[in-house]
Amino acid sequence: MGRYPMTALSDKVLRVGFNTNNRAIVDRSGDRLVGPAPRLAEEICKLAGLILRPVIFENARRLVEGAASEWDIAFLAVDPSRSDRIEFSAPYLEIEATFLCRSTVTERSCADIIASGQKILSATGASYDNRLSKVTNPGSVISARSPAEALAYFRDGRADVLAGIRSTLERDALPDTAVLSDAFSTISQAVGLSSQARHLLPQVNQAVANFLQTAR
Repeated sequence: MGRYPMTALSDKVLRVGFNTNNRAIVDRSGDRLVGPAPRLAEEICKLAGLILRPVIFENARRLVEGAASEWDIAFLAVDPSRSDRIEFSAPYLEIEATFLCRSTVTERSCADIIASGQKILSATGASYDNRLSKVTNPGSVISARSPAEALAYFRDGRADVLAGIRSTLERDALPDTAVLSDAFSTISQAVGLSSQARHLLPQVNQAVANFLQTAR
């Protein structure tokens, strides 16, 4: 796995944004970042001849807000609504969004949960939250400012269903809860390039192709 110290560097630097709430692509190991996104970031910097400087964000909304001013490239979900600020590479990973449910919930599929009109906790600005807003009835989604806050609300009993990325929900599962086996959305993960870094798209797409070839 890709590993490197999270230290600021100054010369020929590429500022790379990571959302550490998306543990399907990046996680912490002590003072280091690990996972597919850090590995791909290393390959991009190698091809571009630049030095990697990680910039850490606690949620997707803050990551998107930081385009250009705080990062040059970043790892995030493909979202056409962001194309005015961000250019996306080819996808390098597909991840599933699903539900964590208490044992009292009788519905056993995402479609049944949505159709039931049950209250669902979700994080505003997350890619899966955008999908939920399109398929649920008005008032069904209880919004939190971040996945961490949504989890805290779930623990407090504000709802019996929590939306999120499968790998994160599996780590956060509590006693008498279960992650559903299906998904309500499949989310393409890509490298986003801010306006000043769009000239790097050929190197980024080459790095994605190399990454996918290695992952086979």
